Amino acid sequence: MGWGLSVNAYSFGMSVFKYCMNLLYTRLIQEWQDLTVTYPQWLTHIVMSEFYYTLTVIAVCAAAFVMGLAMGFTVVIL
Repeated sequence: MGWGLSVNAYSFGMSVFKYCMNLLYTRLIQEWQDLTVTYPQWLTHIVMSEFYYTLTVIAVCAAAFVMGLAMGFTVVIL
């Protein structure tokens, strides 16, 4: 008898959870469709440029290299 009640409680809880997630999802979809964001033209030009991505990749690689060097020196010294 206890097992049946726990299964029913679980089923009810999952139904409530799915209902809440469905409400949240539909609300987010409505708000997302109403959202209008305007960017300045210069920002759009920079982000759409391949030069921007090239510099970003170089900067991330350089930062990772420096972090690796710092960790390596720390391990060797300690």
